[in-house]
Amino acid sequence: MTDEELLLQATVLPPIYVDGFGAFRKVNGVLRYVGWVIDTGAQVNLIVSLVGAEQANHAARQALNGKATACMHIWNGVSLHH
Repeated sequence: MTDEELLLQATVLPPIYVDGFGAFRKVNGVLRYVGWVIDTGAQVNLIVSLVGAEQANHAARQALNGKATACMHIWNGVSLHH
């Protein structure tokens, strides 16, 4: 799926805020980890294929370094969903 397709589908998904990720482990050919919030605890239990995790790691690193191919959007209240 492209980022554009994912963004379109994301508009109907409930947002889940996390402060970080932990409990990383490889089990049976997948990467498992937990998204957590400070003072609240675990919020989401994630399972990702190893290939998908590698690609996501690369894309996230580019976004964190300011080298992502897509531009950051600032929500202005009417044209972008949050």
